[in-house]
Amino acid sequence: VCSSDLLLPKVLSIALVLAGTFGVAVLTGVGFQVFHGYQRFEWMAYLLWFVVPTWISTTQIAVLSVTVQSLVPTKPLGWAVMLVYLVAEASLGTLGFQHTLYNFGETAVVPLSDMNAMGHFWIGPAWQRAYWTSFCVILLALVHVLRIRGVDLRWHPRLQRAPGRLRGATAGILGAAVALWIGLGSWIFLNTNIRNTYRPSTDRKSTRLNSSHR
Repeated sequence: VCSSDLLLPKVLSIALVLAGTFGVAVLTGVGFQVFHGYQRFEWMAYLLWFVVPTWISTTQIAVLSVTVQSLVPTKPLGWAVMLVYLVAEASLGTLGFQHTLYNFGETAVVPLSDMNAMGHFWIGPAWQRAYWTSFCVILLALVHVLRIRGVDLRWHPRLQRAPGRLRGATAGILGAAVALWIGLGSWIFLNTNIRNTYRPSTDRKSTRLNSSHR
């Protein structure tokens, strides 16, 4: 279980390790291209299409994992919670529960082409990443407020101490993150469900299947 003093350094260290991992992956891919005689490297494409979005998504998962491990009493229980989350996410996705507003860290898929690159399709996922990043800030603030003190793992003392910890910079950061999260969520819902018709992939597959039988 991590204390609030170690929380931010732990998250930053994980983020740096992930960034280094994706950097090595890019260099490995470039080495593969060089080996096969290809030398027209597109560094900005590697950065914007792969490194940045993947790094943000995996860092958000890392924040969720650190949050769970910080709030549950034991590490095995934290692992079990994350396992249930991963299984539930995969299972519910196949049942049509795919909206980016409640699937943690999910964003729309960006189609890529040699002619237009990402075009304007990167804008929607950028809003969604900002939405989930603000939610991650909320999680980290709550971990700070509800952190375990000493060896007492009970929730009641933590809830009693929470109001005293929710002050100053913590209260300001939490309030700003909540306001940003709600605002971004409203904007995404407006563009996804009101200005456009939202259909999960399961509905689109059913529609194509019904059309092929006519």
